[in-house]
Amino acid sequence: MILYTYQSSHTVFPPDEQDFTSYEMLEIPGGQLMCEKNGEEYIICRLLATDPNMYLNPEYTPGQKYKP
Repeated sequence: MILYTYQSSHTVFPPDEQDFTSYEMLEIPGGQLMCEKNGEEYIICRLLATDPNMYLNPEYTPGQKYKP
């Protein structure tokens, strides 16, 4: 069977939920951060915000360590 779709493979075939047990959503002023908890610290994976200026803030860059 061939499946033609505009959606990504992750949408059509969702990954296992256990892959995301170490991820947490943290509230920040103006949006949310998806972070991976690594011991006592958080590592930013994704910024979710509606304000475009938040994406220019180097504090919220993916890969940065974040302390809530």
